[in-house]
Amino acid sequence: YFVGFGANAHEPVFVNEMRAVAQIFETRFGARDRSTVMINSRSTVRRTPLANAHNLGRLLGEVGKRMNPEEDILFLYISAPAFTAGKVAPRFEPLDLVPIHAADIRHMLDDAGIRYRVIIFSACAASDVIAPLRGPTTAVIAATESGQRGHGCTGDAAFTDFGKAFFDEALRDSFSIMEALEKARTTLAERDSAHLRA
Repeated sequence: YFVGFGANAHEPVFVNEMRAVAQIFETRFGARDRSTVMINSRSTVRRTPLANAHNLGRLLGEVGKRMNPEEDILFLYISAPAFTAGKVAPRFEPLDLVPIHAADIRHMLDDAGIRYRVIIFSACAASDVIAPLRGPTTAVIAATESGQRGHGCTGDAAFTDFGKAFFDEALRDSFSIMEALEKARTTLAERDSAHLRA
């Protein structure tokens, strides 16, 4: 099962990446008919639900009813330019959307009865969102480490730099999330080094 949450998609790259990642999970990982996205963007507002706390909790509850908790896995992909102070801050002006703390996301997943989880944060800055979500049946992946800043988070590219290396390249060659993550780390390090030498 795949759930995408585009918390702040003011930059077109976050809309493009959300659509592309959903398609990868539908075609490569068999999530067709078990995939949905929420995006805060004026370009999608007429056809895609808004990414807010209410919709996320309600959707996870519905997904939990359909999953087999003993064998099914949920991939929860959350994207935004930045996550700070352990929370996701959905934005869609002029609406006043409440922040979602990492602990709130964990409670939503627990309440939904979703046991096996892979949570992926795609952001160019992130702090304090990983620790509250980790657990024996939960893997958490973040595009940037606390205090670091990623690249490719503006413009209308198909992917952010992390998204390109992890989803578009590594995951197309491997069915292992952790193997793909290591490949993406190597790729990003090589590209950063090349960028510094240029």
